[in-house]
Amino acid sequence: LSYNNKSAFYQLKLEACDSGGLYHNSPTVQCSSPVFLSISVVDQPDLDPQFVREFYSASVAEDAPQGTSVLKVDAVDSDKGINDPMTYSISNSTRPGWFDIGLDGVIRVGGSLDREQLLEEEEEVQVQVTATEMHPNIYGQEAKVSIWVTLKVTDVNDHKPEFYNCSLPACTFTSQEARANFTGSVDEHASTRIPIDNLTMVVRDPDKAGAPRQGLVWAGA
Repeated sequence: LSYNNKSAFYQLKLEACDSGGLYHNSPTVQCSSPVFLSISVVDQPDLDPQFVREFYSASVAEDAPQGTSVLKVDAVDSDKGINDPMTYSISNSTRPGWFDIGLDGVIRVGGSLDREQLLEEEEEVQVQVTATEMHPNIYGQEAKVSIWVTLKVTDVNDHKPEFYNCSLPACTFTSQEARANFTGSVDEHASTRIPIDNLTMVVRDPDKAGAPRQGLVWAGA
């Protein structure tokens, strides 16, 4: 029997017959009038839940405040005759603490987001969400299912450009190497386009590509 894959209701026609005997000197088998037996299959919690979608993704700006709703996931009990309620939890994440999830399946911003901490230009945050039925299955075990959710943290223009004394492509652009002051010297009769010794200025905007900006402007006296 299978409540989900086969019929949940059966009707049987029953008839009783004796082993036969003589009736008016003739061999006769006597049978009852038919009766009907209705049988309903009672579903048992033997299946794990399933998410209603195969893939979940969303995007959120890095300056979104804590508690901002990002995405809602939904899972359903595969045992259709039981339909046990679900609870949701984050079981793994490439950026722990950035996101959390409520019992309603809504993923929210759980902490301070920083797009600049994502090392790759198109790096996205992967969050593993687990849906668990409120009651154990017929084996006394948790009935649960997990899925990876992709969350894209978009950049905002929240950093000022920084100056470095280095030469491309050897610049590492760490915050400890950023410079606020530069010193150089040049002979008063030096020709034009002569580089200043030990002074190579590079400016970098820490915000990732895609942040709203108008470009870097050099100004000096």
